[in-house]
Amino acid sequence: MYRRFILFTCCSALLLFAWGLASWWGADRVAADPQDVRGSSNVAVSGYSNAKGHFTLWSSGLITSLQGQIINEAQAYDLAPQFRLPQRAPGQCLGSGNVAVGVFVAAEASYVVFADGTVRRPRDARAGAGQAQGRQVAGTLLPCSDSSILAAGAQHYQGGFSRSHKRLGGNRAETTITFEEPFTTKPTIFLSPMSQHARRYKGNYAQDFQLQRVTQEAFTVSYEILGTLPSTYPDLGSCYFLAVGE
Repeated sequence: MYRRFILFTCCSALLLFAWGLASWWGADRVAADPQDVRGSSNVAVSGYSNAKGHFTLWSSGLITSLQGQIINEAQAYDLAPQFRLPQRAPGQCLGSGNVAVGVFVAAEASYVVFADGTVRRPRDARAGAGQAQGRQVAGTLLPCSDSSILAAGAQHYQGGFSRSHKRLGGNRAETTITFEEPFTTKPTIFLSPMSQHARRYKGNYAQDFQLQRVTQEAFTVSYEILGTLPSTYPDLGSCYFLAVGE
């Protein structure tokens, strides 16, 4: 009698296990739709730079500046021109169009790649700008009609900037060059003083040029005036400058 009871119990347990396994296998299993999966505005994906600045891309698609300002909202995108999805691989899971996974910057625009394979351009003009192009501005610190081999290949020679002058006391003075269009980053400034003969004007000329301050918007150079300082700085002669940046 005891053996029959043990056999009955074991068979019942096996049957219950088999029934449960069959029920689980045959049951409808619910999977999350890819579009229900969303990225987070607290999870950074990448940083990138273009002609308009430096930005951070978050997995929600949000784009911010390095100062934390929102530049492009998470859903503010348009498909890249002529974009086409490749053929889907059968039997494999799909990514979400709400999760940003990467970014690349082309000559004409910046594009964000999402997990579903779509490539989109941010609607904000700054976040969606193209690659930064090298830029040069050149001229003379003081008005002068001479030309310069240094500035021969510059995009802007004796243009694209304004001058302002200031007396510092004694024979010292300074000139500030302000760019009409600021650089996106602080430019590199090259100074090349003219020869003494070229910079003389009615016995007056400038020397000892020293770069003082450089920003994205302007730079300042101080110098010494030898002779009588003209009130309007006419053709005093000076040194050439070349500003190189983006």
